Amino acid sequence: MIRIVSWNIAKRRAAWRELCKMDADVALLQEAGNVPSDVAHAVDDGPRASWDPQVWNADYGDRWSTGLSERWCKIVKLSDRVEIEWFKQVSSEQRHL
Repeated sequence: MIRIVSWNIAKRRAAWRELCKMDADVALLQEAGNVPSDVAHAVDDGPRASWDPQVWNADYGDRWSTGLSERWCKIVKLSDRVEIEWFKQVSSEQRHL
């Protein structure tokens, strides 16, 4: 059984610590913020391209204020019981329908 948590943690550092106590395998986070250094060893938020729009959207800085990447959604690996296939996010303008 895989345990998944979905949570808008509103950039609360204490929420990251609670995630580490939950015995969950994966967290789907909104407004995740940066991983606090004291729990960085226990979580894997994948490559930067999977959560930071500044990596995959060249004009991000021209259209949005700085710091919004801390409010971006993140998929976080919390255990070794699962493998994550990380993806690179793309903007809606980059999608080909």
